[in-house]
Amino acid sequence: MFENLIIVELLKFRFNEGKRPKVYFWRDKSGHEIDCIYETAQQLLPIEIKFSKSLSMDHFKSLTYFQKLSQQPGGILCYVGDTEKNQNNVSVVNWKHLLKTLQVI
Repeated sequence: MFENLIIVELLKFRFNEGKRPKVYFWRDKSGHEIDCIYETAQQLLPIEIKFSKSLSMDHFKSLTYFQKLSQQPGGILCYVGDTEKNQNNVSVVNWKHLLKTLQVI
């Protein structure tokens, strides 16, 4: 349900800007998946959504895999914790700040 909340907020954000949604789910045949691929004019931005207050290296596995596959750095790990930082070419953000983070991209 938390993932759905975030996806709906992303869709509303795009619609309110007068833009097409361009929000996708991605999964390959090996089971690697990204909760949300957010398309910008410059890139496909992977977003992992975790209903967790703490960070784990496991949270970064799908993002790291997608970065290698797409040969594009970056990504967002959206979670319910308070610590916000950059780690492994990923912006770690609290879910309440996700839309503000996307505004500067």
